Amino acid sequence: MKKIYINDFGQKFVWTIKNQLTGAIYDLTGKSVEIVFYEQGTNTVLLTDDCVIDDATSGIVSWTSETGDFDTIGIYYTKFIITDDVSGDTITLTNEQFEILENNELIITFTEFKDWLNMPTNYMPKYSSVMTYLEEAETDVDTLMPSTVDTHSSDYIKIKKRLVKMGAAVLLFMNYDEGGLNPDLRSKKAELFTKKYNELLNSYLNRLGSTNGGTRKVVDTYEYNHWREIW
Repeated sequence: MKKIYINDFGQKFVWTIKNQLTGAIYDLTGKSVEIVFYEQGTNTVLLTDDCVIDDATSGIVSWTSETGDFDTIGIYYTKFIITDDVSGDTITLTNEQFEILENNELIITFTEFKDWLNMPTNYMPKYSSVMTYLEEAETDVDTLMPSTVDTHSSDYIKIKKRLVKMGAAVLLFMNYDEGGLNPDLRSKKAELFTKKYNELLNSYLNRLGSTNGGTRKVVDTYEYNHWREIW
């Protein structure tokens, strides 16, 4: 069973369609293929979409999720509907199951981060990758400023959100596929966000004191900055 996060778009899935009785590869020459997602238990259709036939004689098809495809948490089973382009005859074959999972609640949402970063959608990494960067960045901030983990102070929340966005941006550009963005530009952006992150972190940690539960962790700050620098 494949596990994916709710609203995860840009995921490409590739399948080789085979005869379910003999295991022989299904020749898709002159045919079209749809994939249908059904909710387990109710058989409600979540979505129906066309697959791309990548290699007809080898039975290889692919499908890429788009915004709004995975918008409901649950377990879904899928089927291929293969249509003969001449006769219109169809056959239906069972495919694999998907579990759509809810993301843990983070302080920064995907949309909030994307709007702040102002990166065109076609350059934005897939949803699950961005959420991983946001989660790692929030964990970093919580480690360095434990007093802000459960804070209700609007000032501290603003500080934390700003740092999480900066930290996630560093992770995004450091892990970005060089084929999708100019390597020099990618490195410059990573360096810029790292510099800004460290400046903000040091400034805020210097300002945080015992009032309102602020804590400064000098050793952790040094180690964290050093770790960022050797990136």
